[in-house]
Amino acid sequence: MGRETIYCGETGSGTRTKIVNNFMSTALNVLTAETLAFAEAAGLDVQRTVKVLSGTTAGKGFLTGAYARKIFAGDISPEFGLGLAAKDLTLALTYAAGLNVPLGVGAAASQVYQMSKAEGFGGSDWSALLETLRRRAALPGQSFV
Repeated sequence: MGRETIYCGETGSGTRTKIVNNFMSTALNVLTAETLAFAEAAGLDVQRTVKVLSGTTAGKGFLTGAYARKIFAGDISPEFGLGLAAKDLTLALTYAAGLNVPLGVGAAASQVYQMSKAEGFGGSDWSALLETLRRRAALPGQSFV
């Protein structure tokens, strides 16, 4: 189905990779729908907003951007601070609530940001959310930081 075949490891690794990929894809679909409904409720031209978002981290993604540059490189010094991201998310959630736009994925994301701040990552790069979740899941092995 894809253009490239990637060997994922021992038997079952390909299936687990597909499940993880489908999780990201389906969750991002909800986030995209929330974002576009929010843009429309805020009185924005949705197609123009899509054009703007397509040129930012929001549209280009994190795996090859912020995560590759920062946490995968073992660096959580703030390029874009986690505390600042949490503040921006809170502002968006408050504004959307006033417009009666439900942002369930955004609300869940806010909880993770608060958790990460409580664990001392508020002054770190926003990619440090990964380290918070790794710790909460008690994942073995070397952390990224």
